[in-house]
Amino acid sequence: MPNCIIYKENKIYHFIKDCVVSKRDNQKNKDYVGSNRKLYSFKDDDFQIKWIKENLTEDFKEIEIEDRIIKKPLGFKETPDDLTEVDFIGEIPVDSDEEIEAAIKVTILKTYSLEDEIKLLRRKIIGTLSDEEWDEYIETVEDLVVEGKRIKVKIKE
Repeated sequence: MPNCIIYKENKIYHFIKDCVVSKRDNQKNKDYVGSNRKLYSFKDDDFQIKWIKENLTEDFKEIEIEDRIIKKPLGFKETPDDLTEVDFIGEIPVDSDEEIEAAIKVTILKTYSLEDEIKLLRRKIIGTLSDEEWDEYIETVEDLVVEGKRIKVKIKE
């Protein structure tokens, strides 16, 4: 699963491993949840998001305060420009064959619900579906499959 960084002015503020972004219906801001960090109701208006392949490690400086060693976060060595962006199927970031297949299915379902697809197929079988409607459906599906194959080849290189 791809990782994401949240940054502003070329400085990384958050790195989220295996990032999933969600937004509840009644919520204005987004939740960024990963295996290393959770940001709930994060207002990202002033920030940029980049989906990346790399794992980042935060730098720390050990300082002594009152006979105790404390680790002070220094941030990340990398800048957003140093990192490799992942590809997308529709609006979904993907980084493996399984994620590509799932993203294709989800993207098709966002465009055509299962019921809509069944109606299209029925209408095609009985001959009441126009060629333009059928071509539009086939083109949508084929474009997603071709894009998925392109990304799979790129990932394997």
